Amino acid sequence: MTDMTMEENAQSHIAQNYIVVHCRPGCPKAARSWRDLNERLRPALEGLAIEQKLKEKFPRILYHQVPKIGISACPNGCSQPQIRDIGVMGFAKPRFEPELCTDCRICAGVCLENVISFESGSFSLDSGTCLGCGDCIRSCPSGALSAAESGWKLLQGGRVGRHPRFGELSGQVATDEEALSWILAVLRQYFDDSGPEERLSHYLEHHLIKP
Repeated sequence: MTDMTMEENAQSHIAQNYIVVHCRPGCPKAARSWRDLNERLRPALEGLAIEQKLKEKFPRILYHQVPKIGISACPNGCSQPQIRDIGVMGFAKPRFEPELCTDCRICAGVCLENVISFESGSFSLDSGTCLGCGDCIRSCPSGALSAAESGWKLLQGGRVGRHPRFGELSGQVATDEEALSWILAVLRQYFDDSGPEERLSHYLEHHLIKP
């Protein structure tokens, strides 16, 4: 088992049965906490007997055949969930309470996606473009912005190498329990249904597994 931050070298763990990459502790950009999900994930993965199943599938277990899971607490994705076999990415969409707004417009200034405007004289948010990073919520001094919706976006089938691919969005869930259940379901289906020596990301490229 490997539990890495981005400062560590993933290649030094190629003989292990899975890799989990997560955010650095104490990051101020987190849209939601990743710690509980990470701590619950470890024993759950051990219960899948991944090492034995990999030995049955591959004559020799190489780094690119080891399942890689990325947990990111926000869309900045420092743990790179977009290029992992399985990725979960936290988000928090804002709720606006106009009676608390002081018209300071700090939220518009910190939004890197420029989805907040006051062009009409009042707060406006393009919810379809909003990534749910939570910067506006954290910056609001009056409490006019709070998290209306928070959860995990689920990505599958990402990889680097000769044919790199960003993970495909499978869906989103609201709770750690739902995210954990989806991760385990993805791995179970892969081991039960994939072909001999078929890499996880290649299998997931052709089998979208909904939460």
